[in-house]
Amino acid sequence: MGRYTGPKGRVNRRLGVNVYESNGAIKALERKEFPPGMHKRRKKPTNYGLGLAEKQKIKFYYGLRDRQLFRYFDKARRMKGNTGAQLMILCERRLDNVVRRAGFAATRPQARQGIVHRHFQVNGVTVSKPGMMVRAGDVISLRKRPNVTKLYKGIGENITLPQTEWINFDQATMTAIVRSIPTFEDVGLQVDINSVVAFLSRWSDAQQRRTHERRLSFESAFFIGLFNWRVGAAIHYPSRQICGMATCWNEVVVTVNRPTPCPVASPECSLISEK
Repeated sequence: MGRYTGPKGRVNRRLGVNVYESNGAIKALERKEFPPGMHKRRKKPTNYGLGLAEKQKIKFYYGLRDRQLFRYFDKARRMKGNTGAQLMILCERRLDNVVRRAGFAATRPQARQGIVHRHFQVNGVTVSKPGMMVRAGDVISLRKRPNVTKLYKGIGENITLPQTEWINFDQATMTAIVRSIPTFEDVGLQVDINSVVAFLSRWSDAQQRRTHERRLSFESAFFIGLFNWRVGAAIHYPSRQICGMATCWNEVVVTVNRPTPCPVASPECSLISEK
């Protein structure tokens, strides 16, 4: 799955939140606390604009694409409880987010890169999927390689993160244990989840409507093709009656239940049909 590789400082300035935690992106928002661009936007955003901005915060904070976020939303709608809280919990359970929250990496893109490069193990098994969902009791550790251990120990010495209650991280052994499933209060991103749910619900309903329309168009095309095939068969075999269609040499007469007499009143044309 792809990821965003554009300028991170512009995203922070546009959303007004440090969704990217690199030094350059944080300083960009500190220097210019207004959205990027030459022309000013209208001061009062619409309801759609508010929902879109809140959705973008979740998307960039967890490093997701729209399709991934919509898939999480569909899964959260089927789960018990509040849909918005379940959506944030699913995003919080991603392996790259857990690696960042534990203290292995300074940013989520850095954690994602380390997972893709197969630097981490979950329960003793090397993994390479940043979107893997962790469960209670999972043990996250580094691969037993001196260069990998040296790299992440150096990163851990330069960052200070507040300890989370649902992750137990041991700096000496470089292992993290997921003590429990995170709750909505454990989410570090401040977002108006109700606006996000309303925004994604409109998209989901529109997607279902488009799927239904495509299914109807496929069915109509199928029956039209079947009808054309039967007419073509009647033309190629004019001396036969195929599926209630009677043919003559001059034109095709299509019937539903029984053959219809040929409308051409000429002695040269006669209805040819096998009984």
